Amino acid sequence: MRRILFRNMIFALITGMLILSTGCDNPAANTAHVHDAGQWHITHAATFTAKGEQELRCTVCGEVLDTQEGDPQLVITNSDDLGPAISSATQAGTTADPIPLILALENVTNWNTTLFSVINNANKYVTLDLSACTMTTTAFTTGGGSNARMVTSIILPNTTVSISNRAFEYCSSLTSVTIPDGVTSIGGDAFFGSSLTSVTIPESVTSIGTGAFYYCIDLTNITVASANTVFRSEGNCLIYISSNMLIAGCKTSVIPDSVTSIRNYAFYYCTSLTSITIPNSVTIIGQNAFDSCTSLTSVTIGNSVTSIGYAAFYYCSSLTSVTFLRADTTIATDTCFNNGASLRSAYATGGIGTYTLSGTTWSKN
Repeated sequence: MRRILFRNMIFALITGMLILSTGCDNPAANTAHVHDAGQWHITHAATFTAKGEQELRCTVCGEVLDTQEGDPQLVITNSDDLGPAISSATQAGTTADPIPLILALENVTNWNTTLFSVINNANKYVTLDLSACTMTTTAFTTGGGSNARMVTSIILPNTTVSISNRAFEYCSSLTSVTIPDGVTSIGGDAFFGSSLTSVTIPESVTSIGTGAFYYCIDLTNITVASANTVFRSEGNCLIYISSNMLIAGCKTSVIPDSVTSIRNYAFYYCTSLTSITIPNSVTIIGQNAFDSCTSLTSVTIGNSVTSIGYAAFYYCSSLTSVTFLRADTTIATDTCFNNGASLRSAYATGGIGTYTLSGTTWSKN
């Protein structure tokens, strides 16, 4: 029995020595333990000239378990730091290599003087994350679309409730916008002539002004949050739920057969659209609906369309084929189509069928 007890004591002593030998080397560790990784701690803040560094430390002894670098970027909390931050950036400031700017400014009253004029004077392209910024008003305005001409993408402040008319008009470098939940209205011509490739409308939006997304020739995707009760998206078309009116389309749009009318200027200057079929559910094509769709070569007009508005297909310089599935559709004026007088005359006598353009003359196949 004594031998057994002695053997057990020796075993316990050896085991304890082994445990102590696997403890931390850090003298702050009073007892042997297994490292417990806590949160990352910033040891060197990232700037435009340095990536910065974070450490992962043991919560028991404080020993550094891991380190990692971050991308070179800077959260700007003072507008006076904006110019120096841009000038010290490692990015080229081109559209291919824009400078990423993350701002957390408070109580901004004028975005042009505070932000955009500084960027324009630096003549550098940037991406903007303004989500943490606050404003003295709930309306986001640039003071004129050209003021934001050096911005390639933007995340609007989380406090934004409305986007002003023409906020980003003709911002030909702007390819991406993040509209936060809480925005209720998007002003007329807000993104007119920008280079947006996609747009997502949050569920909070209840008003979209005329021309908000017109002349966005690179737009390929239109999405509306499923919980939105005023607008919906289908076939890359933006549609009023209550009236089933299509209010905006893009070069990849396929008009769903639930649409009953097409708003004025809905596809205005959609220069990459090559063909379109107006489904039988549509009764009205608004004025200038497809104006200046210069790549459009063919269109089929459904059997419920009763009227085609002024200049609906005006300056569609590549359009050579029009198919009517109804014999008495009203073509408002000769300007509805290029060489419209010839088409109206041919359709008046030919009715249902496909008409092709040769030179300046339309004729039924």
